[in-house]
Amino acid sequence: GRAVHPDLIMFNFGLHDGSDTNASYLAGITAIADELVDVAKVAKPVGAARTQLVYFATTHSDGGAVPGEPVSASNKRVLELNAIAARVMAQRAIPVVDLFKTMDECGAPCAACKPHCDAAGYEYLVAHAIVPAIEKALRARARE
Repeated sequence: GRAVHPDLIMFNFGLHDGSDTNASYLAGITAIADELVDVAKVAKPVGAARTQLVYFATTHSDGGAVPGEPVSASNKRVLELNAIAARVMAQRAIPVVDLFKTMDECGAPCAACKPHCDAAGYEYLVAHAIVPAIEKALRARARE
């Protein structure tokens, strides 16, 4: 087959992946992150910049937090898993895009995201988090 040399690999290990225990979530996300670090090392052709990795933290599970209101149990779980993921990514120098925080900042356009968004919510996430993260990763790759 033809070798593939991606410029960027974006990934997530989300809420459904953490439905068991923190230990199983940690084992799973660690295995995936380590495998992708290895892929990024071998995916580059000789003389090319390495493949960039970007992790996307999990979004709200139920339409987002209301300022001044308690965080729901399902969003507490998302925050717990995002914290585990952030530690794993930090150990591997993989940038994290905090989509949960982006949804906090989104307000009305993301209110329908329970957990999947309608067009307005996705447009906000794309414009305010996803595209900027891709552009930043590709600029970093170009500097290598």
